[in-house]
Amino acid sequence: MSAIMAVPANAMGSALAPENGAATRAADSRVAGDPQPRPEQYGVGYQTDVPVEMSDGVVLYADIWYPTNSSTGQRAQGKFPVLVEVTPYNPAARRAPDPVAYQRFLVSRGYIYVVGQARGSWGAGGVNCFLCDREKQDGVDFVYWASRLAESNGSVGLAGCSYMGLNQYFTAARLGPGSPVKAMVPTGAGGFLYRQAEFFGGMPNGTVRTLIAGWGALAGSASAAELGLQVGAELDTGGDRSFNRQWWQEREPAYVIEDVVRSGIPVLIRSSWYDEYYSSSSVETYSMLQNAAAGRDVWAPMRPGRQATPRYQLIMGPERHCAFANDPAVLAWFDFWLKGIGDGLSETATPVHLYEMGTDRWVDAPSRYPTVTDYKPLYLNSDGRLTKSKPRPAAGSDRIAWAAPQTGAVLQYTSDPLTHGVTLVGSPVATIYASSSNANLELIAELFDVAPDGTTARLTMGAMIGSMRTVDHTRSWFDANGDSIRPFQTYTQAVPVVPGKVTRYDIQFNARMFALKPGHRLRLVLTTQSDLNTCRDPGVSTCAFPNEPQLSTLENGVYDVQHNVVFDSRLNLPMLPSRSLQTGGGLPSLP
Repeated sequence: MSAIMAVPANAMGSALAPENGAATRAADSRVAGDPQPRPEQYGVGYQTDVPVEMSDGVVLYADIWYPTNSSTGQRAQGKFPVLVEVTPYNPAARRAPDPVAYQRFLVSRGYIYVVGQARGSWGAGGVNCFLCDREKQDGVDFVYWASRLAESNGSVGLAGCSYMGLNQYFTAARLGPGSPVKAMVPTGAGGFLYRQAEFFGGMPNGTVRTLIAGWGALAGSASAAELGLQVGAELDTGGDRSFNRQWWQEREPAYVIEDVVRSGIPVLIRSSWYDEYYSSSSVETYSMLQNAAAGRDVWAPMRPGRQATPRYQLIMGPERHCAFANDPAVLAWFDFWLKGIGDGLSETATPVHLYEMGTDRWVDAPSRYPTVTDYKPLYLNSDGRLTKSKPRPAAGSDRIAWAAPQTGAVLQYTSDPLTHGVTLVGSPVATIYASSSNANLELIAELFDVAPDGTTARLTMGAMIGSMRTVDHTRSWFDANGDSIRPFQTYTQAVPVVPGKVTRYDIQFNARMFALKPGHRLRLVLTTQSDLNTCRDPGVSTCAFPNEPQLSTLENGVYDVQHNVVFDSRLNLPMLPSRSLQTGGGLPSLP
């Protein structure tokens, strides 16, 4: 039996952790420079555990939040657009005594909000399968069911963060043209799981360890627990799902982007630089959407200077994963596409909206930054230097052992002070030439901003295990000089390192945007193991935990990192002149 409750318009929603437990949602996270959101018009009521029969006969459940009359608490008169989210997480986190801020924010402004319970989770029928083919069809079934609710006006938007952002892409891809869905806002979700969210340079990370080990508790069912055990065993032993093969690729939105565009649904990607799970893949997914809309190869970089369509926009803020709730930009997106409110979103020439850390300002860009012409190399050199000029010696290298950084297994390379301010924007790439004494190699790369007084701040990091170094050049990106700016490792099989042979390793860092001041320096730090002092907290995606087969080939390894005229190891940096992008306000031309 379903339950019905009402919450008055002036009741303040309590701040709740997001259902995936990854970060705390801010009660009010708005894009800087945006106008205040339009005022609340309604109270909020909600109904729980409404049965919804899927197309295969399995019964799932949904909670429905709906606008109410602020005075009487009764359902508001009229029909409203419906926002749909599908989640495997505990429904208790989104219910009484008050709906979470995100639902309240939208429903109080004239939307119905439906949260469907994914199959095999928390009492919903069927077997839990973590974004499997059948679950993707459930998203379509929920959309059509929601569009036919008595109070629905027939228009639907897709909403939700993290897992609930990923499944939006699959729903949109299956719907096809002319569906009830008129807009979607995948927040805290990108096109790739294996490449950033669940693995770190080909090694299992803290996220996948925590997610898989606790999947039964997160999804609240025996079938979810069984799935977690199966996947966890393969991660530990180097089984099929420890590689980026069919199982992971079927759960990655990147592979359905062309279908999303064919469905004709406008997409606002709302993500953040400090989202260690999806910062890079959010930016890359935006490029894929724009390429698909232009009829280009989705795996290619966007062409420099090409005008992008405003039907696909990107906001990268300063928050952590899912740490934004009451964002006027999200409201404006739904208002425009579902209610016809506002007239600027379809005409903007700057669909990229980026928060620049260091200056604390928002900038707007016409397509995608950086472009292939915006990368500058710095070369590893002797005496720990990071230089604009290539190394000249015929021989030169630094030795480092496979050991914890606390033992002194650390290499540092520092640049000269910057003479002018620059903006680092995008994903740096370290191309490291090295030899190993055994059949594998592990490198953790960190990039730091060094102030004149010696204070350091870590900007970003990346990692690589040597046996997973194979690059698909047809899906990789290169700058105007032919240097790598997005090495697309396949991660489909382990290829042993040849002991003693100098080999190339391309390490992509997580995407960032940071203003660097004159007089500051950049420092590249290489270690060979994750620092367990900073990896104690569960779920950290930038902590590498090699599995059993990887560990067996790493022990007692000694590496020689090359920096000479033949093997010029380097750091390729996406850099623009300071303040070369226009100051903006998240989404321009808002009403």
